[in-house]
Amino acid sequence: MQLVVARIGRAHGIKGEVTVEVRTDEPELRLAPGAVLATDPAATGPLTIETGRVHSGRLLLRFEGVSDRTGAEALRNTLLIAEIDPEELPEGEDEYYDHQLIDLDVVTADGTEVGRITEISHLPSQDLFIVERPDGSEVLIPFVEEIVAEIDLEEQKAVITPAAGPDRRPRRDRLQPGRVVMRLDVVTIFPEYLEPLNVSLVGKARARGQLDVHVHDLRSWTYDRHNTVDDTPYGGGPGMVMKTEPWGDALDSVLADGYETGSHEPALIVPTPSGRPFTQELAVQLSERPWLIFTPARYEGIDRRVVDEYATRMPVYEVSIGDYVLAGGEVAVLVVTEAVARLLPGVLGNAESHRDDSFAPGAMASLLEGPVYTKPPEWRDRDIPDVLLSGHHGKIARWRRDEALKRTTAHRPDLIERCEPKAFDKKDREMLSILGWAPDPAGEPYGRFWRRTEGMEQ
Repeated sequence: MQLVVARIGRAHGIKGEVTVEVRTDEPELRLAPGAVLATDPAATGPLTIETGRVHSGRLLLRFEGVSDRTGAEALRNTLLIAEIDPEELPEGEDEYYDHQLIDLDVVTADGTEVGRITEISHLPSQDLFIVERPDGSEVLIPFVEEIVAEIDLEEQKAVITPAAGPDRRPRRDRLQPGRVVMRLDVVTIFPEYLEPLNVSLVGKARARGQLDVHVHDLRSWTYDRHNTVDDTPYGGGPGMVMKTEPWGDALDSVLADGYETGSHEPALIVPTPSGRPFTQELAVQLSERPWLIFTPARYEGIDRRVVDEYATRMPVYEVSIGDYVLAGGEVAVLVVTEAVARLLPGVLGNAESHRDDSFAPGAMASLLEGPVYTKPPEWRDRDIPDVLLSGHHGKIARWRRDEALKRTTAHRPDLIERCEPKAFDKKDREMLSILGWAPDPAGEPYGRFWRRTEGMEQ
């Protein structure tokens, strides 16, 4: 029997190595040097593995008879297929081959029929069951313990939790498990810097299949023995500039891979201290795009021609996360990714959580969020404001608004100074007056505000 164990990706370097997308839980057995594999398309193979190694978290293989980059690129997207004994079983207790799972009936714990597994989709973050319902439609179910409670090969069924059952319909603010909302690609010379993308909200979104994240090592597109990515700047001056060739080849490859797998409408995000300020408003804009490609630079930045070239192919956002300089843009990638990801449907447990954030569109667009409290009601002789215990929603809303005005006055008065007059109602203006603000006397009544006094008046 035949089993797909890997897909060949792009070429790596100039000596015939290729990156490999592993599709087996036993790569040390199926993809070991000396293994002879059939291929799809069949005319490409069979291929014999000559060497294998792990580089920056990716498996690299070289095949007998393939000694240069041209030969390696010709293998791109080829499926590697191993011949296995039909009676063979995986070593792990909870591990399965695809052929064991395909055609299993999917039911909920109470016996409700969901459908039949027709295919297993191997995403970078997890595996998905593609299930055909009785009416012919499809549903994607993540193959994770929280959802797939039991695999019963004797009864030929997979038991899933009710949350993944057929009666659960996605709301406007919630997605069915496994539906990819956004693809993220990051090209960097320090892939390990992006490990935080595997934890917290972003990590959970990846595990659920909502975020499809790909981290690429820029040095995979260098062809000299030193993997050089930078050179001295024209015109002289200190520092080094990142070269055009590696970035051009990397971005071309990322775009080709994305288009091949069905991604569309890419946007290029270039973290740079000379970019536009990254704001909540921009985070909202980016959260509505299906595919973001990040280019965190090092040294003095990337040769400008790279940005100009790809600006002809897609929208480019040059963004700054603050008026300071870091050693590289990877931190900015983490900041932007978390700000954007938490706005995606279904990522936050409560879709209302971000509605009252500082800078959130709407009433809080130019204000900082005020203080928040939780249980217990008394701690170290410090009490919760009485209004929060009153149950009077109108008074609570007014208190929160006033606290936001106080905090913004104390920490970011510039936000109020550039606010449109219509952003403030009568009660807001009363509080602003108490806090030392007055309408601009040269403007219309209740025009833009200016500071009448220094600091807050009590």
